[in-house]
Amino acid sequence: MLIPKEKEKDFIYSLIFNDSEKFKETISNNRINFERIVSIISSNRIEHFALNKLKSSSRFSELPKFFSEQLEKNYLKKSIPTLKIIEKVFLLSNKLQEFNLEHVFLKGIALYDQNKTYIRPMRDIDILVRPEDLTQIVKLAESLGFKFKNKSNESIENFLNNSSFYDLPLMTDENGVFLEIHFRITTKSDNCSLKDNIFESKKLIKLHGNNLYVPCPNSLFAHLVYHGSQKGSFNVGLIALVDLLQLFDEVDKNEVLKISELIEMRKISELFFELAEFSKNKETIL
Repeated sequence: MLIPKEKEKDFIYSLIFNDSEKFKETISNNRINFERIVSIISSNRIEHFALNKLKSSSRFSELPKFFSEQLEKNYLKKSIPTLKIIEKVFLLSNKLQEFNLEHVFLKGIALYDQNKTYIRPMRDIDILVRPEDLTQIVKLAESLGFKFKNKSNESIENFLNNSSFYDLPLMTDENGVFLEIHFRITTKSDNCSLKDNIFESKKLIKLHGNNLYVPCPNSLFAHLVYHGSQKGSFNVGLIALVDLLQLFDEVDKNEVLKISELIEMRKISELFFELAEFSKNKETIL
């Protein structure tokens, strides 16, 4: 992943935080290497965000034509695997509901917005299930063409009984769609408050005629904070910040902080709220 230079950071953050003055100042000195900017945005998987931002404002016309064209090209390359993932999510969801197995789809598909011109890219399917259902769910996944990427002699019970694990080994299908089956979210303890909260507050949504169980916005926000900071060692990239900013208007801050406190993440959640509120204030000014 490319490390942005100061001017490149200024440009990207001016987009993320709706800072029109900084945006104009940054592009006016003609020192921006837009090829590098494209690479940085693409390596962080936020082409969809940048394109939606630019095309909804007058900023689009101020940039080189090749910039948006290359962003769109990179976006389209990621759209094909994303569509394959979405198709498999629908099939898996239908199977799990048919057999009445409790589950919640995490992250990617839970952030899908069918009203946006450019949709968020997905790299895999993340699903949270009950530990006691793991054997049956693996069989259902196998019936849909998934198999463990690397064969292991470990039994499911060994993963369950080791608190350093939160999911089973990675599964994949013939199209390269990856499936992560989670039986808890946090590690280091058999008790996972975030898992319990996600199950208790899950909601049923409809996407393209398909019913899906996903976390409620408050639980999703808390999970994304955990995933982008403590679990990911703040190394997930800009997509973590972008996801939280786009979810901001749907959450109850006090409820999110209560959930975050359960997993000792309140201070980090407060920091992300400060960033989101800063961005929203800039947007109001504009």
